[in-house]
Amino acid sequence: MAIQSQPSRISEPFAGSGTRNTIPATNASPSASQAASWASGFPPECSLPISAGGCPVPRNDMNGVLNWLSQGFAYHQDGGVWAWSALADYDTQRMVLGSDGKLYWSVAQSGPGFASGAVDPTADDGTYWTSPAFKTMPLGDKSDKGATTEWVKDLASAPVYVAQNGLATNDGLSVQTPVPTVSQAISIAASKANSKYAYIIIDGGSYIETSTIIIDSINCIFEIGGNVSITVQQGDGLEIKNGANLSIQGAYYFTVSCPNISVNLRLLNSTLSLYCSRLVLPGGNTGIFAENSTVSSTGLIDIELSGSGGYGLVSDSSSFIVKSAIIIEGDSCSIGLWLRAKSSVKITSNLTIGNTTPSCSFSGLVVSENSVLTCGGHCVVKTTTSAKSAVEVYQGSVFYFNTAYLLLNGIGSIVTVAYCSYVIANGDITLDCNTTTEIAIRCVECGVFMVNSDTVTLTGRGAFTSEFLLCDDNSIFYLPAIVSVTNLATGVRCRAARGGMVKVLGGSTTKLPGNQSISIDSTSFAYYG
Repeated sequence: MAIQSQPSRISEPFAGSGTRNTIPATNASPSASQAASWASGFPPECSLPISAGGCPVPRNDMNGVLNWLSQGFAYHQDGGVWAWSALADYDTQRMVLGSDGKLYWSVAQSGPGFASGAVDPTADDGTYWTSPAFKTMPLGDKSDKGATTEWVKDLASAPVYVAQNGLATNDGLSVQTPVPTVSQAISIAASKANSKYAYIIIDGGSYIETSTIIIDSINCIFEIGGNVSITVQQGDGLEIKNGANLSIQGAYYFTVSCPNISVNLRLLNSTLSLYCSRLVLPGGNTGIFAENSTVSSTGLIDIELSGSGGYGLVSDSSSFIVKSAIIIEGDSCSIGLWLRAKSSVKITSNLTIGNTTPSCSFSGLVVSENSVLTCGGHCVVKTTTSAKSAVEVYQGSVFYFNTAYLLLNGIGSIVTVAYCSYVIANGDITLDCNTTTEIAIRCVECGVFMVNSDTVTLTGRGAFTSEFLLCDDNSIFYLPAIVSVTNLATGVRCRAARGGMVKVLGGSTTKLPGNQSISIDSTSFAYYG
């Protein structure tokens, strides 16, 4: 069909000054004066001869229907946006007017017909709605996809196209003349008048880059038109630095592979916004290294490590907001997830470290140096036989999670919380030991471990060379229920010393795992009730 031009404006809704009926939702008694309803339209009587009991289509009904329909057209014609309603179901990519007078754009389905129920955009945290506020925010502010997208697209001289059939001799400035690599597209954008803004359209497919893709000091958009897989042969995969901002957009996978075992994604004083369905980082020694940077993602982050001694995700003075899940795999990596230097990571869904096979030779998860990790879903951590802990939280840090399965195959402790830090479990926990373990839970140097659930389960071998629980040096352990043990546990149940406080509700001193009595010095306190 030929592309249609803009139609003429209507001066007012149809029959705006004429007589018309207000059309009811249903009409059980259609008549010659009012026959139509929104449920049935015009009834069958309107198609019968009058001599056979039929009636003509009432003029006022016709005026009423066309008036109502044209009211909506006239409203949109003049730029009107419908107000959000708790009665409406909203698919993605729908715009509404909030009660605060702001425009909102749906990023996830909501309404009474969906599992989420009705979600008021003015009270949402960004899970279902975002407020574009087009072109009102400064460049580089990645908290708002709509504003940043509009700014960059307007200020970039022209989009640059990347496709598998592209040629290095092309200019990349049209769909017919794409270039073959993202690096070349960035170089072309940097040579234009507005060299600080790059809008790059990447066709779905597989690409080869000879060296690291570098985004340096620019505002950049990757708009992907299908699943994109990029293999970088030398150096890191993708490096974003010196105040650069990158937004990856499109409902597809975006993969950056490093067969040379380096860092898949490195961020230095920069911002990354992911609006793709999945970021996949295979083959690297370290999946993500972020320093003084900000990362937000609406899709899943999947890190698949190779080599030994590396890390899944390292956050150094950085912030992550992930509205989906994070998966980290790699049986030879050192630490799966490491937060340090006042970092903050918030995961709306699940965190999985070692999904199919145990990962991490040193520790599965480390939260340190005044950092905060929040996992709103299920947390799974599985370590190898050489690991000293599954979870470590220390130096004024906080780890908050909903439910968890923590597996330690090594000989250290499953959970260590130390130096004025907190571990807060809001749901059920399963602790799993496949070998002789020194300690299950270690709270030392003012460490606090609080469980807000009635179910803590110890599975596996459950043999402790020291004790199940150590609460030492003004630390606190709180559990509102007993620990369920699937196999016989051996070792001291609990040791509290130097001002340690242990409170376990729902049982006696024998309700902690082990077969030896608890040990409490004169400065400590233990309560079981």
